[in-house]
Amino acid sequence: EIGTDEINAAGGLAGRQVEIIMEDDGSDVGRGVRAAAKLVGQDNVDFLNGTLTSSVRTAVFEETRKTETLFLNPTYYEGLLCDQYYFSSGATPNQGIEPMAAFAVANLGKSFYFVASDYIWGTGSVAAAIPAVEAAGGTVVGEEYVPFGTSDFTAVINRIKEAAPEVVFPFVAGQDGITFLKQLSDFGVRDTLEVCADSIDELIVPALSEEVAAGIVNCSSYYMMLENEANQAFLETMRAKYGEDALIGSFGMNMYNNMKLVQVAAEGLEEWSKEAITDRLREVTFDGPSGPLTTDPSNQHMTQNAYIATIQPDKSFKLEETIENVVPQAGCTIS
Repeated sequence: EIGTDEINAAGGLAGRQVEIIMEDDGSDVGRGVRAAAKLVGQDNVDFLNGTLTSSVRTAVFEETRKTETLFLNPTYYEGLLCDQYYFSSGATPNQGIEPMAAFAVANLGKSFYFVASDYIWGTGSVAAAIPAVEAAGGTVVGEEYVPFGTSDFTAVINRIKEAAPEVVFPFVAGQDGITFLKQLSDFGVRDTLEVCADSIDELIVPALSEEVAAGIVNCSSYYMMLENEANQAFLETMRAKYGEDALIGSFGMNMYNNMKLVQVAAEGLEEWSKEAITDRLREVTFDGPSGPLTTDPSNQHMTQNAYIATIQPDKSFKLEETIENVVPQAGCTIS
């Protein structure tokens, strides 16, 4: 909404005011496909900006390929999606998992245990994390996958105790991930190991107690605590619009980034053209709240910064390292 407000205040896209039409996929594949079909077939939208979960994204990707609809992804994910009308500001594994693994091996411990949701994001993330840990000089002492809706991690935590890793690297989605971290602390295991992640930012931390959150090290393409001028201006606008307690994570920020990337691509166009916008998006650069974004034309994902931060006892984030201009490795190319 903030991106749209800014675009419309500047004259719109190719002289047209932007209207947002929202649909909630509920993280359900069938619902997501139906929502995309409605937006494209009935509402005649010019482009899609979403989704959240990998299973929905993959299904919507297949639908938009059929209709040749411009589809912009805001969410970090396992990669492997490439198409001429698909662009992603979401981090690929080498922009999140790999730098986190390298930092963790150097600073947290050498032996790792992975716990992941048993679907494409969890399995794909572990598939990327294992070689990343090993390439950095670490070892993997355990990996396992849990179904959606898992509320009791007792057996998982007992196996972690037996394996005695120095680091746990979870890829457990949604509320399940919060439950896992809480139980890891409740069982006393949290005191015996380190936790690193690529999915815990200022939007997630309020759901965790100080005891659970403190010390977790996370890699993300965005944090609210970034001090650049564009981020400070964005946060001021967001708080004026939604209140002083408003929060945003990398998903929401990349929704904004995607809108701004389209705005840059549309500059100078007298009328909207999907082909012209697509061609320009392949070469676009936008320097925003999360830092500079530049499209890699080989896979249409963004070269961007990776930020590693440690959660403090007061649940604030301390920036540990910035890896600048990480070129995306999406696992596919535009044919």
